[in-house]
Amino acid sequence: MWSSLRYCRLDSAVAVLFSFILVGCAARPGAEVLTPVAASSGEKTLQIYVATTREREISSGNVFTANRANALNFAKFVVSVPPNHKSGSVEMPTATPDPRSSFAVVDQAVMSEADFRKAVAPQGDTRRKKHKAFVFVHGFNSNFQESLFRLAQLQADIKIDGIPILFSWPSQGQVAAYETDKQSASYSRDYLMALLTMLSSSSEVSDIMVVAHSMGAMLTVDALRQLRIEGKDRVIARLGRVVLAAPDINA
Repeated sequence: MWSSLRYCRLDSAVAVLFSFILVGCAARPGAEVLTPVAASSGEKTLQIYVATTREREISSGNVFTANRANALNFAKFVVSVPPNHKSGSVEMPTATPDPRSSFAVVDQAVMSEADFRKAVAPQGDTRRKKHKAFVFVHGFNSNFQESLFRLAQLQADIKIDGIPILFSWPSQGQVAAYETDKQSASYSRDYLMALLTMLSSSSEVSDIMVVAHSMGAMLTVDALRQLRIEGKDRVIARLGRVVLAAPDINA
């Protein structure tokens, strides 16, 4: 089934991903950390794009709930990396983010599907240099903010040569909500398929890497299986590598 792509349970990215499991005891960042703060001079910033099946709290904002949306929502965040960042650590912001000591949102924008497509999967613009896409699918018991900063940490540590894209599904962010999370992950399968199809249809995207963690790995494999069943081999063929970290899958 997986003969046309590199399917990896172990990869250089995995060691960093395992650090996610260790941050569960820390205070969880609330939606207030998504409000942009002023960046200090000289700080490195990362531009992260978001495709999510989470519902927006309000249509004009980028606060996402644990409810299921009836269509993909799109956004862009600019996240600064703290100057004292340690590889493998996620310096989560507090209620009042300080870019000098934690990851912090310094800019954000609501995007339409057309805006998102133009930014990450343009069609027919031969003047643009081809680029890679790096899709991160978060796992069980994760709120939106945690997933955003975890992707920022991955990009900062591994320096993957590609546009970082967060695929966020409506996890409840609660240990006791495993079954609800599982249902929400399954609900999001077709939307992940749509994102991968969008990326693969762009002649400007040279390669697609997918990194999925925990229950996000179950969602990813389910999406790839359905793409194969539907005969969408062309989409699968465009995936350069699929990395599953601590996959929540029955071996």
